[in-house]
Amino acid sequence: MRIVYTGGGTAGHVFPALAVHRVLEERVPGLEAVWIGSRKGPERGWVEEAGVRFYGVPAGKWRRYLSVKNVVDVGRVGVGVMASLLLLRRLRPRVVFSKGGYVAVPPVIAASILGIPVVVHESDLDPGLATRITARYASRILTSWPETATFFPREWEPRVVCTGNPVRPEVRSGDPGKVREFFPVRPGRPLLLVLGGSQGARQVNELVWAALPRLLEWCEVIHQTGPDVERAPRREGYHPVAFLGRELPHVLSAAQVVVSRAGAGAVAELAACGKAAVLVPLGRELGSRGDQVRNARRLAERGAAVVLEGGEAVPARLVQVVEGLMRDEGRRRALEERIRELARPDAAEAIARVLEGFLSESPTRRHGGDE
Repeated sequence: MRIVYTGGGTAGHVFPALAVHRVLEERVPGLEAVWIGSRKGPERGWVEEAGVRFYGVPAGKWRRYLSVKNVVDVGRVGVGVMASLLLLRRLRPRVVFSKGGYVAVPPVIAASILGIPVVVHESDLDPGLATRITARYASRILTSWPETATFFPREWEPRVVCTGNPVRPEVRSGDPGKVREFFPVRPGRPLLLVLGGSQGARQVNELVWAALPRLLEWCEVIHQTGPDVERAPRREGYHPVAFLGRELPHVLSAAQVVVSRAGAGAVAELAACGKAAVLVPLGRELGSRGDQVRNARRLAERGAAVVLEGGEAVPARLVQVVEGLMRDEGRRRALEERIRELARPDAAEAIARVLEGFLSESPTRRHGGDE
C-alpha cells in the first residue's frame, strides 16, 4: 500500500505533510511513502531525513510578472508532467497528497491523467496559484481556515473540508531549560526569537540588525537568518543561525516574544505553542501575492498578534512593540491566549482520516492502485 506526497520550495510545504505521514504510519500498517519534489529545492533533505524516499522532477516556477522565464517554465511543467507520469505508473500509489508549491503541479496533473485520486491541502487563508490549479483535479480540497472555501467555485463546495494546518508534534514539546545546550544565552534576561522563514527573509534581517543596539540592552536575541547568516553582526547576546532544526522547539518554548514572517506554517506553529507574536508579513512590494499580509491581518483582527507592515516595519517601532510586550505581562498573556484559540491540534489526524479513506479503497488499474 503506497501513498505519494508532493510539494516543496519552503518548509511550510513539507513539514505539515510529514506530520500527517507520522500519523498515517501509526494507523496504516505496511504503508509505504514516496515524495515527489523539485530536483533543486530544499525539500529533499527534510524529506530524506524523515525516512521518506524522494524523487525529483522538473518543475516551472509560476511568476506574477511578465518574464521570458515564464515561457521557459511552461515547457518545464510539461516535462515535469511526463516525468511524473512515468514515475507514478511505476509507483502505482492509491492516493497523491499535494501540500502545495509550484512543484506539486506536474505530479497532480499526472495523477489525474492516470486516474489516481488526489487530495490537496491549502495552508493560507486564500489559495495560491498552484492550489487553484491542482484543486481542479482533486477529489478532496482541504483547508486550514473555514473562510478559504469561499475562494473556490460554489460547485466545488462538496469537495472542500476544513482540517486546520498540521504542526510537527515536537514543536509543542520543547524544554526551555535546554536552550543553553545550543546557544550561550545569558541567564536572567528575556529571550526574543526572530524567524524569517526556512529560507530567511532579508527585510526581517535588516530590520532586526538595525534594532539590535536597543534590543540587546535588555534581552537576548536568537535569530534564524537563512543564507544571510554570514552577514549577521557579532554582538554579545545576539545568536544568529541559518536554520533552526532540532533546537527550534526548545527555543520556541523559552521565548517570551517571537518576531516572524506570517507564512501559514509559521502562524500554525506559533498558535500551537501559544506565543506572543510580532508579525512582519512579506508584502506585494517584495514580490508576494499578499497571502502573508492577509494571514497577518486575520490574526490582528482577532487580537492574536501584533502586525508591522508597510511604514510600521521600521526599527524604532519594532523596538517599541517588542519592549512593550516584554514589560507588559498582561498584554503578552492576552496575545498568547488569543493565538492559542486558533490552533488546531487535531489537524494531522483529520487529514490522515481523509487519506485513510482513499488508502482503504480496493486498488484497481483505473485508479492507479498497487496490486
